[in-house]
Amino acid sequence: MSKSFVLITNSWRKSGDRDNRLIRKPMKASVISWLGSKAVRLSEIYEALRIDSAQMKSAQNLLKELVPEYLDVNKRFRDQDQMSVESLKRELQRRMPSLNRYEDGWGAEVLIRRVVSYRHSLVNCKCRSHPRVVATRPTMPTPASTSLPAPVLARARAPTSLEEFLHSVEPNSSHLLFLLARHGLSDDRFAEFIALPPDYRKAFIRLVFHGGQVPDKYIQGVLAAAEKLSH
Repeated sequence: MSKSFVLITNSWRKSGDRDNRLIRKPMKASVISWLGSKAVRLSEIYEALRIDSAQMKSAQNLLKELVPEYLDVNKRFRDQDQMSVESLKRELQRRMPSLNRYEDGWGAEVLIRRVVSYRHSLVNCKCRSHPRVVATRPTMPTPASTSLPAPVLARARAPTSLEEFLHSVEPNSSHLLFLLARHGLSDDRFAEFIALPPDYRKAFIRLVFHGGQVPDKYIQGVLAAAEKLSH
């Protein structure tokens, strides 16, 4: 895991064109997996996929119908038949042409992963096995939003090193220095970290602080301070 920051950074650098004509696939597969998980806030998906809430809702409603037809709703995404997943991606892209701008259909995969992560709400909608059964559309649970006060930088002078940055975050996050260093983020790469697009910064921080090891207030503090410093 010591190269986590390098992998995230290279994924961004090698993503090629970052315009609306073609959105390159992240080089690191874990980024796609992470974006499609329950742990990710909807706002982070909007930012990474460059979509809005209306587009997300349309995709979710459509996938609630399509997922039971193509996939086994009793299985996790990683256990699904890959040919079925590819067929579902193609059908989703056919029904929503705007998803064709993602290289190799990675945007569609993120949306499919997201719906499959809530597969238990689709168990009673096995349209593939019973095509004539009209199933009631389940309501996808929405992750509880965490209301936290907006973190602010404690110092007026912009920090120039990772240690200074963590000390300036509110709440003070100096104790996270060693953990970040273990994952490849050091003083000489601090400026590079701040220069990353917001979704890649979030991907790296979430990857490092996964599993609830670090309280959410520190995660939000680091991300907010980095975003402020990047402007």
